Amino acid sequence: MGVLAFSGTHSVDARELSMREARRAIASGRALPPGEILRRVRARVPGELLRAALVFRPRRGLFYRLKMLGRSGRVFVVFVDARTGRILNVR
Repeated sequence: MGVLAFSGTHSVDARELSMREARRAIASGRALPPGEILRRVRARVPGELLRAALVFRPRRGLFYRLKMLGRSGRVFVVFVDARTGRILNVR
């Protein structure tokens, strides 16, 4: 049996926020709303959203991790700064 791992995308200290924590982060201005993040990501990686998570990582803060199915059929993982909406990385 193999193990599926995303090199560099997950860390032992990274943690997905619960829905309640995510709502609080958005309400307090620490994170942009998911719809705004998705709009920005689709401008760069057009396609269908497969999964999204708001993630906290010490020393990096909050970021969104989105899994997108591109029009070509390729799957992309996009990392976005939750506060600014700046796309940090596309893999």
